[in-house]
Amino acid sequence: MKTCSKCKRAKPAYAFHASSSTRDKLHTVCKKCRCLYVQAGRGKDPKVAGNQKRLAHLVALANEGLRKCARCGVILPLDRFEKAPHSALGRGYYCRACASARQQIRRRLLPLAERQQAAWLRNEARRTIIVDAPEVKDWRLILRNDVCAYCGDKCEHIDHIVPISNGALTEWQNLTASCAFCNQSKHDKSLLLYMLA
Repeated sequence: MKTCSKCKRAKPAYAFHASSSTRDKLHTVCKKCRCLYVQAGRGKDPKVAGNQKRLAHLVALANEGLRKCARCGVILPLDRFEKAPHSALGRGYYCRACASARQQIRRRLLPLAERQQAAWLRNEARRTIIVDAPEVKDWRLILRNDVCAYCGDKCEHIDHIVPISNGALTEWQNLTASCAFCNQSKHDKSLLLYMLA
């Protein structure tokens, strides 16, 4: 256990980033506080009074289980934000409504020809699948008892790692367990694009 120098709470070692400049090889500030610090500063001098006030406000919100949406500015509970396992709080910067709106804007900006080609490939791939091979059926049963590969929640869907719209087939190597939210937010993105978003 180590005590964070910002929030003054004792936390396990995995809650701190690695650091080569300290004796215990761990940062003095926990991941959560560091994330909030970076978010408050946005690369500016943290000693500026406005940034300190903003940091204090964000830390207070996080300790209460709340977060401010970066798009609409509304303060909501953490469960109302999109999942982001790579984030220190486990949630993204946008509430689900704003994240959905951003996704729809991106879809509208995608050229019509690309959307039509993706739809054609998806439908063509679905038409070619008549019956799942026995190993695919077995793999689906195994995945049903697994957790979401993207966020760790309960499995609700079986997702294609490489989307059908990109020409992939329904083979056991291309299937993974996924919760409904992650599967729908991944949509037809490749795994790399989805994890980077």
